[in-house]
Amino acid sequence: MKIKLWNVNTWQEIATLSGHLRAVKSVVLNHAGNILASSSWDKTIKVWDVNTGAEICTLTGHKL
Repeated sequence: MKIKLWNVNTWQEIATLSGHLRAVKSVVLNHAGNILASSSWDKTIKVWDVNTGAEICTLTGHKL
């Protein structure tokens, strides 16, 4: 599944984050706006670098 990041001022796509195997349930952005965490029905949480679109890490073993 994919997460698309958009510049809301220009309506230009910034990045596409790919890696979850099932639908994304939620996303949260840190206060500085450079780190994003996403949770999915695949029972993982992925942490992303917003500036590069790179996956920083994946947290597994969650039951919900």
